[in-house]
Amino acid sequence: MGHADIDRPRRRLARTPRPFRSAHERRRQAYLRGRVALAGIVRRGGVERAGAQGNALAYLSFLAAGDALQALDRLGPAFGLEISAAGLRRMARLLLRHGGDPLEYGDEVDPELRRRFGFDARLDSAPPTGAWLDWFIAPARAARAPDPKLIARLNVWVPSRKDADTYLPMVESVLVHAAAERIAEGKLTSVHRPIFRRLVLAAAWQESCWRQFTAENRKRVPVASATGDYGIMQVNARVWRGFYDLHALKWDVAANAAAGAEILLHYFQKYALRHGEGRKTGDSHNLARSAYSAYNGGPKAYARYRRANAGDYAKRVDAAFHDKYRALADGSSEPVRVCFR
Repeated sequence: MGHADIDRPRRRLARTPRPFRSAHERRRQAYLRGRVALAGIVRRGGVERAGAQGNALAYLSFLAAGDALQALDRLGPAFGLEISAAGLRRMARLLLRHGGDPLEYGDEVDPELRRRFGFDARLDSAPPTGAWLDWFIAPARAARAPDPKLIARLNVWVPSRKDADTYLPMVESVLVHAAAERIAEGKLTSVHRPIFRRLVLAAAWQESCWRQFTAENRKRVPVASATGDYGIMQVNARVWRGFYDLHALKWDVAANAAAGAEILLHYFQKYALRHGEGRKTGDSHNLARSAYSAYNGGPKAYARYRRANAGDYAKRVDAAFHDKYRALADGSSEPVRVCFR
């Protein structure tokens, strides 16, 4: 034990104790901090420029009421004014006067939320009906898309060991299509496209062993984790609420694969490519490792795969993904068969 460790308890005893704050004062400070943060977010989002459209007026009324309440609070106890529970409730009612609560919890897909975070308003990248390229794009899209009957079969199938020969090629076609749909958006170079395609296949292997469903008490249920991740790509229902149809994530293998591929593309472009993970490490395939680290651990984890100080569990996860990614180098689904032994 060094001197710094010996002295640490003494320093702690010498600290000036924090002044006591009542429950009311703690609530007041929490409100003031939260209100400043909310105001910044709302104003950066352009609500003020939106005028009275949608819920913009409700938010602006809420912020204006907060400004007034904070100004009155500064006058101090001498005037008998303070931020109180009753005052905050009155502010909340301002939001309800403008056509319902804009913060109401819901599971519906929110196109505006998707757009704000850099996703397309719709996950389906098909051109609108009547587009001048329909005659050319629609047949090509249909040619590479999995047969709807195949998807319908997968959506009621809990695969067993004996099913591997039939099941794996069918699932592979769904995953390849999900990757191709994202690649078709034209945002990846010819160098990055095969890396991304293999990333999608390896991530699905890592997350679920290419399974959308399992059996519990002789009933078919979605593959799920204790943290609320579902399906073949283990998309988290809480994190991605509003981005995707939660029922489809659980019960439609194609929808789940498409969602997972889109999230992977987001991390691939916004983090792995933007931060130059391939260039920094001298290996373009590390773009896939970076994107998967972010997929598994959140955006800030995009460089976790190469950090010496990453946790032991995270290191094992990233190493397991890398093994799977390399095993899929020849483009065959044969390595995934290990899940069905």
